[in-house]
Amino acid sequence: MAYNLLNLCTENLDRGVVECFNAESTLLKVIPVQTITGHAVAYNQVKNGFTVEKRELGQDIVTEQEMETTKVVEPLQISANRVKVDRALCLMSGDDVRAIETEVQSKAMARQIHLDILTKVKNVAGIKINASGSMPTADEVAEGMDGMNSLNNAMMFCNAKTNRAIQKEAIAQGFTYGHIEAFGKKMYQFNNIPVEVTQDLEDGEVIVANFDIAEGVSLATNGGVRAIDLGLNGIFYRTDIEFIGLPVVKNTKAVAYIKNGLSRKK
Repeated sequence: MAYNLLNLCTENLDRGVVECFNAESTLLKVIPVQTITGHAVAYNQVKNGFTVEKRELGQDIVTEQEMETTKVVEPLQISANRVKVDRALCLMSGDDVRAIETEVQSKAMARQIHLDILTKVKNVAGIKINASGSMPTADEVAEGMDGMNSLNNAMMFCNAKTNRAIQKEAIAQGFTYGHIEAFGKKMYQFNNIPVEVTQDLEDGEVIVANFDIAEGVSLATNGGVRAIDLGLNGIFYRTDIEFIGLPVVKNTKAVAYIKNGLSRKK
């Protein structure tokens, strides 16, 4: 069974933090999560794909193919921050200051984990398309998608300026673009793939990632997201927020990265 971060929550405080995550990042809302024990995740990362050929009766298979894999062992990362609120401020303020501060810190952690995932998939992308100009063309983005192992659970990521440039060209060239309803909200789309606009990417950068625990991008975690109310200690109320885990890419062909200046890999 594929989980998401919200599925793993057992306490209301944990759920509140993950709901802040989901509001801040659609990526964190939809990425599948695998639970593990211990302090590291180990897996075989697939580097290549396979072709299927036709043959006649009595004709041998011409092409022999071998899966190219790399054994990957990665230690889990601990992402943590602490909410610290003066007890006097709680008395003087008409608002729930602790809840407000927890929300702010939760969103900050969501942005960091979001960035960690995008950085990881850029580094291991099995499909790299060198854009011909400062902004990728719609054809170049489509070419990147064509090389991926699957688009069944894919999302595209770019910043607002890049999104506007691709949208303008896509419309002129007849690609499907505009808006769709996806993941409970209205999103941009390119060729029916939802687009999350994020300022974590530079002008001209495009990432397309397919989310799948077995053959794509996922999160590995020991315990999911935890929010721990430490109560009043001295003059401060303290709450710790923690996530133990990291992004995993089981198949590098689950990621396409399009940008000017890349060494082409397809």
